[in-house]
Amino acid sequence: MMKACIFDLDGTLFQTERIAVPAFAKAFQDLRRQGKIEEDLPTEAEILSTFGLKGDQIWAKLLPTATPSLRKEADQLLLKYEKELINEGMGKFYPGVEKGLVQLQERGWALFIVSNGIPEYVHAVLASRELLKLFTSICTLGNQPTIQKKDAVRNLIRQYSITHGYVIGDRVSDVEAGKKNDLITIGCKYQGFPYFGKEDELQEADHIIQHFSELLTIIEADLS
Repeated sequence: MMKACIFDLDGTLFQTERIAVPAFAKAFQDLRRQGKIEEDLPTEAEILSTFGLKGDQIWAKLLPTATPSLRKEADQLLLKYEKELINEGMGKFYPGVEKGLVQLQERGWALFIVSNGIPEYVHAVLASRELLKLFTSICTLGNQPTIQKKDAVRNLIRQYSITHGYVIGDRVSDVEAGKKNDLITIGCKYQGFPYFGKEDELQEADHIIQHFSELLTIIEADLS
């Protein structure tokens, strides 16, 4: 019997754009300099629109004519530059995230990550602020192209006997993952920060928060 909070990472806990936008620029510049692509660097809006997608979906949008091997090379370059920027301290979590995660764990909530990122990226982000130890399990789907978030959440429920909980994220796939598994859904649309989804993407969520601290208020109210 377990109560759990299942989090997305990018756009939910971590300010992805601080790392991903400059990393994409560096990766594209490398490929253009090597003569492997002719495409111009996508606009920031185009890059932001891919956040929350898996790697193959990202490159299908940004390099639609590239071969699978070139997309793989682009993905490796992107990871290289993302990790460099993380190690340089460029990454940031949203206000209240680090404190809030500790408080949730102290109050008996098991914490999980279900992210469309790849393992190396997700672990580098969490390790940058020594947050790995807070999570019972980290599920990365970027290296599992056939598994959707709703399936991953269902697997966690079965594996850990989760009887009550929340799915927290910023995209419709997070809301769907919670709804399909009878968990409460909380959409993240933080005030003062870029939002990567469509305007109505979170309309089916049970709650929408504009600051991470609101999450604890909702959970305490639901349990009272």
